[in-house]
Amino acid sequence: MGRKATYFFLGTCDALSEKTLVSDRVFHPFVTRKFLVSFALNTQRLLHIKVFVDDDKEVPVSGEPSGQNLFSSYGNVDYVVGDGVTLEFEHEVNINQRGMWLKVYAQNLDGVAHTIDVAITIENTSKEAE
Repeated sequence: MGRKATYFFLGTCDALSEKTLVSDRVFHPFVTRKFLVSFALNTQRLLHIKVFVDDDKEVPVSGEPSGQNLFSSYGNVDYVVGDGVTLEFEHEVNINQRGMWLKVYAQNLDGVAHTIDVAITIENTSKEAE
């Protein structure tokens, strides 16, 4: 089992807007282990959170970032929502490339700003980590 690390993403998504937060570069291959996504009370499920992994750190002025949406392979939606809850769930996705970035994308469909509060735990899967 390799070394685990947790990446934290905190910010504010203005009313009726989008925001992408980007991690530092992950220099080794990894597997995602756990996600914690907190939604403040009265968010009313209007803040959609998606998590991407990409080989560049660039983010567009508007719209979703490039990369692979880690929630797109399961269920009938590719985002998580909530209201006054912290969602904690395991979701394993193997990323075999080195030098990747994690990106948290928030889309706020509400007329007031909302807080982005996400933690992603990953595990190093490189041979050197063993």
